[in-house]
Amino acid sequence: GAVLRPGPLGAGSQKTLLGAITARGGFVSGSFRQRVLIVRGSLNQPKTIVVNVAAILAAREPDVLIEAGDIIYVNQRPWLFAEELLETAIKSFVQSAAANWAAQNIGPFITEPFIPSTR
Repeated sequence: GAVLRPGPLGAGSQKTLLGAITARGGFVSGSFRQRVLIVRGSLNQPKTIVVNVAAILAAREPDVLIEAGDIIYVNQRPWLFAEELLETAIKSFVQSAAANWAAQNIGPFITEPFIPSTR
């Protein structure tokens, strides 16, 4: 989503929504903070929670506790339909998880530069 370093967050001390967003570098410019989506449970039957992070930052609402396996999605613009956003969030999560897995488990295929040096 619209955070500085999107991607999976390992288990750790980030037990709240703001802690998780902060651990990923915080919001990028233009992030839609009024409706941050938390997807909880299985991807087949997810439970969605919409959180107004702007209200949390303004101390009008308490921070939200997150659970292991939660998917947190910050959009760059207001969204109209939760189903549309949920689909986008799940796609983003799967792409990010696959890219991180590949980076950790597949070695580099190119070991030498393929553009010769001009020196």
